[in-house]
Amino acid sequence: MGSSFTISSPAKLRTSDHNRNMTLKLHAVYLEISMNTLTTTDSYYLLIEKFHPSSNTVTVYDPVLGSHIKQVTSLVRYKPLLFIFKRGSQPSLICPNLLQRFALTSPSLPLTQASSKFCIISLFDGSGSFTNVISDAIGHWPCAILAAEMDAGTRSVVSKVKGWPVEGSLWSYDKNNAHTFYTENVWSIIDNHCLLLRQFLSLLPKDCIIFFGAGSPCPDLTIIGRGNGTLGLTGNRSVHIHCVWAVLYFLSKSPHWKRVVILVENAGSMKPHMKQYIHDLLGIPDKCAHYLNCAQWGSVSRARYFFTSSTIKVVPQRSPSPFDDGWSPALILSSDKSDHLQPRPLPPWLRPRLVTEKGSVVQSPLIGIPSQQPPVRR
Repeated sequence: MGSSFTISSPAKLRTSDHNRNMTLKLHAVYLEISMNTLTTTDSYYLLIEKFHPSSNTVTVYDPVLGSHIKQVTSLVRYKPLLFIFKRGSQPSLICPNLLQRFALTSPSLPLTQASSKFCIISLFDGSGSFTNVISDAIGHWPCAILAAEMDAGTRSVVSKVKGWPVEGSLWSYDKNNAHTFYTENVWSIIDNHCLLLRQFLSLLPKDCIIFFGAGSPCPDLTIIGRGNGTLGLTGNRSVHIHCVWAVLYFLSKSPHWKRVVILVENAGSMKPHMKQYIHDLLGIPDKCAHYLNCAQWGSVSRARYFFTSSTIKVVPQRSPSPFDDGWSPALILSSDKSDHLQPRPLPPWLRPRLVTEKGSVVQSPLIGIPSQQPPVRR
Protein backbone atom coordinates (compact mmCIF):
# COMPACT_ATOMS: atom_id res chain seq x y z
CA MET A 1 0.00 0.00 0.00
CA GLY A 2 1.40 3.37 -0.99
CA SER A 3 3.90 1.82 -3.42
CA SER A 4 4.60 3.91 -6.55
CA PHE A 5 4.16 2.67 -10.10
CA THR A 6 4.98 4.32 -13.42
CA ILE A 7 2.27 3.35 -15.85
CA SER A 8 2.77 2.40 -19.49
CA SER A 9 1.34 4.16 -22.54
CA PRO A 10 -1.46 1.58 -23.06
CA ALA A 11 -2.42 1.90 -19.40
CA LYS A 12 -2.60 5.70 -19.66
CA LEU A 13 -5.45 5.33 -22.14
CA ARG A 14 -7.61 4.18 -19.23
CA THR A 15 -6.92 7.30 -17.15
CA SER A 16 -8.30 10.81 -17.19
CA ASP A 17 -5.11 12.28 -18.72
CA HIS A 18 -3.69 10.31 -21.67
CA ASN A 19 -0.72 12.52 -22.53
CA ARG A 20 1.18 13.04 -19.28
CA ASN A 21 3.82 10.88 -17.67
CA MET A 22 2.28 9.65 -14.46
CA THR A 23 3.40 7.90 -11.32
CA LEU A 24 0.57 6.29 -9.41
CA LYS A 25 0.36 5.02 -5.86
CA LEU A 26 -1.59 1.95 -4.81
CA HIS A 27 -4.44 3.54 -2.88
CA ALA A 28 -6.70 0.63 -1.96
CA VAL A 29 -7.38 -3.04 -2.67
CA TYR A 30 -10.90 -4.31 -3.21
CA LEU A 31 -11.52 -7.80 -1.83
CA GLU A 32 -14.50 -10.02 -2.52
CA ILE A 33 -15.51 -13.19 -0.69
CA SER A 34 -14.15 -16.33 -2.35
CA MET A 35 -16.36 -18.89 -0.59
CA ASN A 36 -19.96 -19.79 -1.28
CA THR A 37 -21.13 -19.54 2.30
CA LEU A 38 -20.88 -16.62 4.67
CA THR A 39 -20.92 -16.52 8.42
CA THR A 40 -23.17 -14.00 10.10
CA THR A 41 -20.25 -11.60 10.60
CA ASP A 42 -18.86 -11.75 7.07
CA SER A 43 -19.37 -8.98 4.54
CA TYR A 44 -19.43 -9.78 0.86
CA TYR A 45 -16.66 -7.31 0.12
CA LEU A 46 -14.01 -5.24 1.91
CA LEU A 47 -11.82 -2.33 0.90
CA ILE A 48 -8.28 -2.40 2.28
CA GLU A 49 -7.14 1.16 2.92
CA LYS A 50 -3.80 0.77 4.77
CA PHE A 51 -1.30 -1.92 5.76
CA HIS A 52 0.39 -1.92 9.19
CA PRO A 53 3.53 -4.13 8.90
CA SER A 54 4.46 -3.89 12.59
CA SER A 55 1.27 -5.69 13.66
CA ASN A 56 0.53 -7.52 10.40
CA THR A 57 -2.88 -5.84 10.26
CA VAL A 58 -4.80 -3.72 7.75
CA THR A 59 -7.32 -0.93 7.99
CA VAL A 60 -10.40 -2.03 6.06
CA TYR A 61 -13.67 -0.42 5.13
CA ASP A 62 -16.54 -2.81 5.80
CA PRO A 63 -19.95 -1.75 4.41
CA VAL A 64 -21.64 -3.09 7.54
CA LEU A 65 -19.16 -2.30 10.33
CA GLY A 66 -17.45 0.76 8.86
CA SER A 67 -13.68 1.29 9.07
CA HIS A 68 -11.76 -0.93 11.50
CA ILE A 69 -8.58 -3.00 11.90
CA LYS A 70 -8.34 -6.64 10.80
CA GLN A 71 -5.57 -9.22 10.97
CA VAL A 72 -4.14 -10.09 7.57
CA THR A 73 -4.65 -13.78 8.35
CA SER A 74 -8.41 -13.19 8.63
CA LEU A 75 -8.55 -12.27 4.94
CA VAL A 76 -7.86 -15.79 3.71
CA ARG A 77 -11.47 -16.25 2.63
CA TYR A 78 -11.26 -13.18 0.38
CA LYS A 79 -9.68 -12.71 -3.04
CA PRO A 80 -8.40 -9.41 -4.53
CA LEU A 81 -10.59 -8.24 -7.35
CA LEU A 82 -9.49 -4.63 -7.95
CA PHE A 83 -6.40 -2.56 -7.31
CA ILE A 84 -7.23 1.12 -7.02
CA PHE A 85 -4.57 3.72 -7.75
CA LYS A 86 -4.35 7.50 -7.53
CA ARG A 87 -1.79 10.24 -8.03
CA GLY A 88 -0.06 11.07 -4.81
CA SER A 89 -0.91 14.76 -5.22
CA GLN A 90 -4.60 14.21 -5.91
CA PRO A 91 -7.29 13.36 -3.33
CA SER A 92 -9.54 11.74 -5.94
CA LEU A 93 -8.99 8.57 -7.93
CA ILE A 94 -7.80 9.01 -11.52
CA CYS A 95 -8.90 5.63 -12.86
CA PRO A 96 -12.58 6.19 -13.62
CA ASN A 97 -13.05 2.69 -15.05
CA LEU A 98 -11.85 1.06 -11.83
CA LEU A 99 -13.75 3.51 -9.67
CA GLN A 100 -16.91 2.86 -11.62
CA ARG A 101 -16.56 -0.92 -11.32
CA PHE A 102 -16.03 -0.68 -7.58
CA ALA A 103 -18.83 1.80 -6.97
CA LEU A 104 -21.32 -0.35 -8.87
CA THR A 105 -20.98 -3.05 -6.25
CA SER A 106 -24.15 -2.96 -4.19
CA PRO A 107 -24.05 -3.09 -0.38
CA SER A 108 -23.89 -6.58 1.10
CA LEU A 109 -27.12 -6.49 3.08
CA PRO A 110 -30.11 -7.17 0.82
CA LEU A 111 -33.48 -5.53 1.21
CA THR A 112 -35.81 -7.50 3.45
CA GLN A 113 -39.40 -8.31 2.65
CA ALA A 114 -40.45 -5.89 5.38
CA SER A 115 -38.55 -2.95 3.84
CA SER A 116 -40.54 0.20 3.17
CA LYS A 117 -41.75 0.74 -0.37
CA PHE A 118 -40.48 4.29 -0.52
CA CYS A 119 -37.11 6.02 -0.69
CA ILE A 120 -35.75 9.55 -0.47
CA ILE A 121 -33.44 11.76 -2.51
CA SER A 122 -32.62 14.92 -0.58
CA LEU A 123 -30.34 17.56 -2.10
CA PHE A 124 -28.98 20.46 -0.03
CA ASP A 125 -30.11 18.31 2.87
CA GLY A 126 -29.22 20.57 5.80
CA SER A 127 -30.32 19.00 9.08
CA GLY A 128 -31.94 16.05 7.32
CA SER A 129 -35.45 17.11 8.32
CA PHE A 130 -36.94 16.20 4.91
CA THR A 131 -36.29 12.52 5.63
CA ASN A 132 -37.85 12.78 9.07
CA VAL A 133 -40.94 14.65 7.90
CA ILE A 134 -41.69 12.12 5.14
CA SER A 135 -40.97 9.18 7.45
CA ASP A 136 -43.21 10.54 10.20
CA ALA A 137 -46.04 11.13 7.74
CA ILE A 138 -45.82 7.58 6.34
CA GLY A 139 -44.99 5.83 9.59
CA HIS A 140 -41.90 3.99 8.30
CA TRP A 141 -38.25 4.72 7.59
CA PRO A 142 -37.25 4.69 3.88
CA CYS A 143 -35.48 1.68 2.40
CA ALA A 144 -32.83 3.86 0.72
CA ILE A 145 -31.58 7.43 1.10
CA LEU A 146 -29.41 9.50 -1.23
CA ALA A 147 -28.57 12.80 0.46
CA ALA A 148 -26.19 15.69 -0.23
CA GLU A 149 -24.92 18.39 2.12
CA MET A 150 -21.59 20.25 1.94
CA ASP A 151 -21.42 22.05 5.31
CA ALA A 152 -18.93 20.13 7.45
CA GLY A 153 -20.49 21.08 10.78
CA THR A 154 -23.96 20.07 9.69
CA ARG A 155 -22.67 16.79 8.22
CA SER A 156 -20.97 15.84 11.48
CA VAL A 157 -24.18 16.34 13.47
CA VAL A 158 -26.45 14.56 10.98
CA SER A 159 -23.99 11.67 10.68
CA LYS A 160 -23.99 11.25 14.45
CA VAL A 161 -27.77 11.42 14.79
CA LYS A 162 -28.77 9.30 11.78
CA GLY A 163 -25.73 7.09 11.34
CA TRP A 164 -25.03 8.36 7.82
CA PRO A 165 -21.39 7.94 6.66
CA VAL A 166 -19.72 11.30 7.17
CA GLU A 167 -16.87 10.61 4.72
CA GLY A 168 -19.37 10.51 1.82
CA SER A 169 -17.47 8.00 -0.28
CA LEU A 170 -19.29 4.65 -0.08
CA TRP A 171 -22.73 3.20 0.38
CA SER A 172 -23.48 2.23 3.95
CA TYR A 173 -26.37 1.57 6.33
CA ASP A 174 -27.83 4.06 8.75
CA LYS A 175 -29.17 3.37 12.24
CA ASN A 176 -32.44 2.13 10.74
CA ASN A 177 -30.73 -0.21 8.22
CA ALA A 178 -31.55 1.95 5.20
CA HIS A 179 -29.10 1.92 2.27
CA THR A 180 -27.49 5.35 2.52
CA PHE A 181 -25.07 7.49 0.55
CA TYR A 182 -24.31 10.89 2.11
CA THR A 183 -22.29 12.94 -0.37
CA GLU A 184 -20.84 16.37 0.32
CA ASN A 185 -21.29 17.61 -3.25
CA VAL A 186 -24.65 17.53 -5.05
CA TRP A 187 -22.88 17.41 -8.41
CA SER A 188 -21.26 14.08 -7.54
CA ILE A 189 -24.73 12.54 -7.87
CA ILE A 190 -24.60 13.04 -11.63
CA ASP A 191 -20.88 12.40 -12.12
CA ASN A 192 -19.76 9.36 -14.14
CA HIS A 193 -22.96 9.29 -16.16
CA CYS A 194 -25.18 9.54 -13.04
CA LEU A 195 -23.44 6.61 -11.38
CA LEU A 196 -24.82 7.29 -7.89
CA LEU A 197 -28.34 7.63 -9.24
CA ARG A 198 -28.01 4.35 -11.11
CA GLN A 199 -26.79 2.67 -7.94
CA PHE A 200 -29.65 4.18 -5.99
CA LEU A 201 -32.30 2.95 -8.43
CA SER A 202 -30.76 -0.52 -8.49
CA LEU A 203 -31.43 -0.84 -4.75
CA LEU A 204 -35.14 -0.09 -4.92
CA PRO A 205 -37.87 -2.69 -4.62
CA LYS A 206 -40.54 -2.96 -7.29
CA ASP A 207 -43.07 -0.10 -7.39
CA CYS A 208 -41.01 1.94 -4.92
CA ILE A 209 -42.07 5.59 -4.51
CA ILE A 210 -39.30 8.20 -4.68
CA PHE A 211 -39.70 11.36 -2.59
CA PHE A 212 -37.42 13.99 -4.08
CA GLY A 213 -36.70 17.11 -2.02
CA ALA A 214 -34.33 20.01 -2.70
CA GLY A 215 -33.81 23.47 -1.27
CA SER A 216 -31.00 25.03 -3.27
CA PRO A 217 -29.28 28.17 -1.87
CA CYS A 218 -31.19 31.40 -2.50
CA PRO A 219 -28.77 34.31 -1.66
CA ASP A 220 -28.33 35.27 -5.32
CA LEU A 221 -32.07 35.35 -6.05
CA THR A 222 -33.56 37.89 -3.66
CA ILE A 223 -33.50 41.65 -3.39
CA ILE A 224 -31.98 41.38 0.11
CA GLY A 225 -29.27 38.97 -1.07
CA ARG A 226 -25.89 39.61 -2.61
CA GLY A 227 -25.97 42.16 -5.42
CA ASN A 228 -29.67 42.90 -4.90
CA GLY A 229 -30.56 39.69 -6.75
CA THR A 230 -28.78 40.72 -9.94
CA LEU A 231 -26.80 37.50 -10.27
CA GLY A 232 -29.89 35.33 -9.96
CA LEU A 233 -29.44 31.70 -10.95
CA THR A 234 -26.04 32.47 -12.48
CA GLY A 235 -24.61 33.29 -9.04
CA ASN A 236 -22.08 30.83 -7.69
CA ARG A 237 -24.44 29.80 -4.87
CA SER A 238 -27.84 29.74 -6.51
CA VAL A 239 -26.58 28.16 -9.75
CA HIS A 240 -26.68 24.78 -8.01
CA ILE A 241 -30.41 24.50 -8.71
CA HIS A 242 -29.42 23.20 -12.14
CA CYS A 243 -28.31 19.99 -10.44
CA VAL A 244 -31.96 19.58 -9.40
CA TRP A 245 -32.92 19.73 -13.08
CA ALA A 246 -30.25 17.15 -14.00
CA VAL A 247 -31.47 14.68 -11.37
CA LEU A 248 -35.11 15.13 -12.41
CA TYR A 249 -34.19 14.70 -16.06
CA PHE A 250 -32.43 11.44 -15.30
CA LEU A 251 -35.38 10.17 -13.26
CA SER A 252 -37.76 11.16 -16.09
CA LYS A 253 -35.95 8.66 -18.34
CA SER A 254 -36.25 5.83 -15.81
CA PRO A 255 -39.16 3.43 -15.16
CA HIS A 256 -39.61 5.09 -11.75
CA TRP A 257 -40.68 8.48 -13.11
CA LYS A 258 -44.44 8.02 -12.54
CA ARG A 259 -43.75 7.33 -8.85
CA VAL A 260 -41.60 10.42 -8.15
CA VAL A 261 -43.04 12.97 -5.70
CA ILE A 262 -41.32 16.37 -6.05
CA LEU A 263 -40.86 19.13 -3.47
CA VAL A 264 -38.43 21.94 -4.32
CA GLU A 265 -38.39 25.06 -2.16
CA ASN A 266 -36.77 28.47 -2.44
CA ALA A 267 -37.10 32.03 -1.22
CA GLY A 268 -40.51 33.67 -1.36
CA SER A 269 -38.85 37.03 -2.02
CA MET A 270 -37.16 36.01 -5.26
CA LYS A 271 -37.62 38.25 -8.27
CA PRO A 272 -40.51 37.32 -10.62
CA HIS A 273 -38.31 36.50 -13.60
CA MET A 274 -36.26 34.12 -11.44
CA LYS A 275 -39.44 32.33 -10.36
CA GLN A 276 -40.50 32.01 -13.98
CA TYR A 277 -37.09 30.60 -14.89
CA ILE A 278 -37.47 27.90 -12.23
CA HIS A 279 -40.90 27.04 -13.65
CA ASP A 280 -39.40 26.66 -17.10
CA LEU A 281 -36.30 24.83 -15.87
CA LEU A 282 -38.10 22.19 -13.81
CA GLY A 283 -41.26 21.98 -15.89
CA ILE A 284 -43.43 22.86 -12.89
CA PRO A 285 -46.66 24.63 -13.94
CA ASP A 286 -47.90 27.70 -12.07
CA LYS A 287 -50.71 25.77 -10.38
CA CYS A 288 -48.13 23.45 -8.77
CA ALA A 289 -46.08 26.27 -7.22
CA HIS A 290 -47.37 27.38 -3.83
CA TYR A 291 -46.48 30.58 -2.01
CA LEU A 292 -46.58 29.97 1.73
CA ASN A 293 -45.85 32.38 4.53
CA CYS A 294 -45.86 30.85 7.99
CA ALA A 295 -47.28 34.13 9.33
CA GLN A 296 -50.61 32.80 7.98
CA TRP A 297 -50.77 30.28 10.83
CA GLY A 298 -48.06 31.30 13.30
CA SER A 299 -46.39 34.30 14.87
CA VAL A 300 -43.30 34.55 12.66
CA SER A 301 -43.19 35.78 9.05
CA ARG A 302 -41.17 33.66 6.63
CA ALA A 303 -42.22 33.23 3.01
CA ARG A 304 -41.16 30.40 0.69
CA TYR A 305 -42.10 29.08 -2.73
CA PHE A 306 -42.74 25.35 -2.96
CA PHE A 307 -42.53 23.86 -6.45
CA THR A 308 -44.30 20.52 -6.29
CA SER A 309 -45.88 17.75 -8.33
CA SER A 310 -49.28 18.53 -6.81
CA THR A 311 -51.85 21.30 -7.17
CA ILE A 312 -53.01 20.79 -3.57
CA LYS A 313 -51.93 23.19 -0.84
CA VAL A 314 -52.70 22.45 2.80
CA VAL A 315 -52.19 25.32 5.25
CA PRO A 316 -52.23 24.65 9.02
CA GLN A 317 -54.92 26.30 11.11
CA ARG A 318 -53.89 29.56 12.62
CA SER A 319 -52.79 29.32 16.24
CA PRO A 320 -52.82 32.13 18.80
CA SER A 321 -49.61 33.93 19.63
CA PRO A 322 -47.86 32.84 22.85
CA PHE A 323 -47.67 36.54 23.70
CA ASP A 324 -51.46 36.95 23.78
CA ASP A 325 -53.27 37.14 27.12
CA GLY A 326 -54.73 33.80 28.16
CA TRP A 327 -52.63 31.77 25.74
CA SER A 328 -51.97 28.15 26.64
CA PRO A 329 -50.44 25.22 24.75
CA ALA A 330 -52.70 23.18 22.50
CA LEU A 331 -54.12 19.95 23.92
CA ILE A 332 -53.19 16.65 22.30
CA LEU A 333 -53.94 13.00 23.00
CA SER A 334 -51.64 11.44 25.57
CA SER A 335 -48.83 9.20 24.38
CA ASP A 336 -50.64 6.05 25.58
CA LYS A 337 -53.39 6.81 22.97
CA SER A 338 -56.07 7.00 25.62
CA ASP A 339 -58.81 9.62 25.60
CA HIS A 340 -56.87 11.73 28.09
CA LEU A 341 -55.70 15.11 26.77
CA GLN A 342 -52.44 16.73 27.76
CA PRO A 343 -50.75 20.02 26.76
CA ARG A 344 -48.45 19.93 23.74
CA PRO A 345 -44.79 20.21 24.88
CA LEU A 346 -43.48 23.74 24.73
CA PRO A 347 -40.52 24.64 22.55
CA PRO A 348 -37.39 25.19 24.67
CA TRP A 349 -37.43 28.97 24.40
CA LEU A 350 -40.93 29.13 25.97
CA ARG A 351 -40.16 26.98 29.02
CA PRO A 352 -39.41 28.50 32.43
CA ARG A 353 -35.87 27.96 33.65
CA LEU A 354 -35.03 25.51 36.41
CA VAL A 355 -33.36 26.68 39.61
CA THR A 356 -30.64 25.06 41.65
CA GLU A 357 -31.07 23.96 45.26
CA LYS A 358 -29.76 27.36 46.31
CA GLY A 359 -32.25 29.20 44.12
CA SER A 360 -29.98 30.21 41.24
CA VAL A 361 -31.50 30.19 37.76
CA VAL A 362 -30.10 27.52 35.45
CA GLN A 363 -28.69 29.53 32.56
CA SER A 364 -29.66 27.31 29.63
CA PRO A 365 -32.42 27.88 27.07
CA LEU A 366 -32.72 24.12 26.53
CA ILE A 367 -33.70 23.19 30.09
CA GLY A 368 -37.16 23.77 31.45
CA ILE A 369 -39.83 22.20 33.57
CA PRO A 370 -41.25 18.80 32.51
CA SER A 371 -42.96 19.38 29.17
CA GLN A 372 -46.04 17.33 30.00
CA GLN A 373 -47.26 19.99 32.45
CA PRO A 374 -46.38 23.38 30.91
CA PRO A 375 -47.92 26.39 32.62
CA VAL A 376 -50.31 28.92 31.13
CA ARG A 377 -48.42 32.02 30.02
CA ARG A 378 -50.11 35.31 30.79
